[in-house]
Amino acid sequence: MDKLAHPGHVLEDHLRSVAERASAFATSLDASDWAGLAGLWHDMGKYRPGFQRYIRAVGGGDAHLETLPGKVKHAIVGALHAASLGAYGRLLAYPIAGHHAGLPDWYPDGAGAALSQELANEGAALADALSGGIPNEILSAANAGLSRPPIRKPEELHLWLRMLFSCLVDADFLDTEAALDENRAGHRGGYCAIVLLRTIYEQFMAARFAVADTPVKKLRNEIWAACLAAQGGRQEAQGRRCGG
Repeated sequence: MDKLAHPGHVLEDHLRSVAERASAFATSLDASDWAGLAGLWHDMGKYRPGFQRYIRAVGGGDAHLETLPGKVKHAIVGALHAASLGAYGRLLAYPIAGHHAGLPDWYPDGAGAALSQELANEGAALADALSGGIPNEILSAANAGLSRPPIRKPEELHLWLRMLFSCLVDADFLDTEAALDENRAGHRGGYCAIVLLRTIYEQFMAARFAVADTPVKKLRNEIWAACLAAQGGRQEAQGRRCGG
């Protein structure tokens, strides 16, 4: 029986699709290898037998939020596996562990669970997931190694890690949406051009401010006109700087 990531959504398909999406998103960060592994391992904990029993019990319910009653922890499992690979793996553990709840701190600060504590306290979760039959090709995907993070100085690392986290979260939600809500997913990419959106916006605002028959509406119109004038001044100044 196929393991499930969400109701009706095969887990291995989800892991590989998220890995592919996240890797593509991270191309501009020179971090495709990092994002690909994060995607491949982010839901590894869903191989836990308890999670599979849970996912089948909830049927068509929302199985994406870790805060639902009865939910079996899964995000920490991929983080445990990553952290076992050394310093680079421990970096990778941050976005994996936080892909639902947000990036954790390493040390406790009173605001929430710290990653160091989670890794220390949840070691049995990885063994539990392994008992659920995680494919070897997923577990061993890091054998080729990770490239050095493309940063110039240490203080840039936090921003790079946040961008990597964003690649993973976007990939996860987009793939889940594509599997569970095809109608909504089909609308993505079909938006109006910015030029057309601006025209629609300006027409709406012009109609909204067409009548100024109360003191409040008159004041609102004055503020709106001042905003437009300030915008025009900035655009003119920018044009001069650019040689326009």
